[in-house]
Amino acid sequence: QLHYFRQIAARHFDAGTNVILCTAKPAWLPPRRHGDDAMSNLKYFDDTVVREYGGRVRAYLAGDNHHYARYYSADGVQRITCGGGGAYII
Repeated sequence: QLHYFRQIAARHFDAGTNVILCTAKPAWLPPRRHGDDAMSNLKYFDDTVVREYGGRVRAYLAGDNHHYARYYSADGVQRITCGGGGAYII
């Protein structure tokens, strides 16, 4: 999968490309219910694919948990959990 995403990034990213990174589970929620490996994997992907090709993650988007939450950090990155358990959020 990394090879695939690196090819996409090499072909389509320019310096300053904004990225929304979608993941199945919100690895950023405390306590680390999904383990530290999940956050390490996201950081690795950000460092070796997104940033390597000039991109910047502007938002992380996940489901899984049955609630809506939005975290906004000092660096401007948003972390959004939107897991309605099959129900409509809007």
